[in-house]
Amino acid sequence: KAGEKWMLKLQKLTISNQFLGKSLNEQLEQLKNFSYHIINEINEEVYQELSDRGISGGTTLTTAILYWDTLIFSNCGDSPAYYFGKEEQAFYKLSQEQNAAEELLKEGKVGKDSMEYWNHKHMLTDYIGKYRKAIPYVTSIPFTSGDCLLMGSDGAFGKLKEEMIKKCIITYYDKPERIILYIMQQAEKQGEEDNQTLLCYMDEPPKGNLESHKEKRGLFFENEESRAGCKIGTGYSKIGTGYSE
Repeated sequence: KAGEKWMLKLQKLTISNQFLGKSLNEQLEQLKNFSYHIINEINEEVYQELSDRGISGGTTLTTAILYWDTLIFSNCGDSPAYYFGKEEQAFYKLSQEQNAAEELLKEGKVGKDSMEYWNHKHMLTDYIGKYRKAIPYVTSIPFTSGDCLLMGSDGAFGKLKEEMIKKCIITYYDKPERIILYIMQQAEKQGEEDNQTLLCYMDEPPKGNLESHKEKRGLFFENEESRAGCKIGTGYSKIGTGYSE
């Protein structure tokens, strides 16, 4: 529901006169401010709803807004996201994982591959649905044709090293559904048992027959007048042994 709340609030902003009547730079600034401030607004709503039902818990929330050639990204929690630039083959993590393991790593108290690091990885330091203020990490980057955004739950990536994730994107670049399945399967092989959700987005279609791709993996294609070609996204959510698209 946190994601649904975010989408409805974003739609409300983008059809408002205060947004439509502004320049591109002003609109981008509004979207950046929205990405930061809306997280705690949603956090307070979710916390109240959970409290009213006598439930203690919460959720992570990772969002991305692609507006013209700018990607505005935010995350609250520990769900990873990665950027791959086709032209220069640049690859790096977009998100900042908000958990105890990363805090200990920054303080130099644990190593990335240590058992203590992984024992603290599921202890979140920020998330949606808590009593205190939720503080997201927000950034924006250029995003052009051919670039790729990979984002999902921590269970989807497991203990995979970033070198392997980059190699997978390069190897299966023209088949985003293969990227998703390979990463999730490799995470499982390394012992990951958590729920898995993973989405791969890029600005140009894979080579080959588009209808064939749709039939095989449920890719969705959306023509957009402001961009040449097609937008592509494909995602899988896995709980237990079943897939849902």
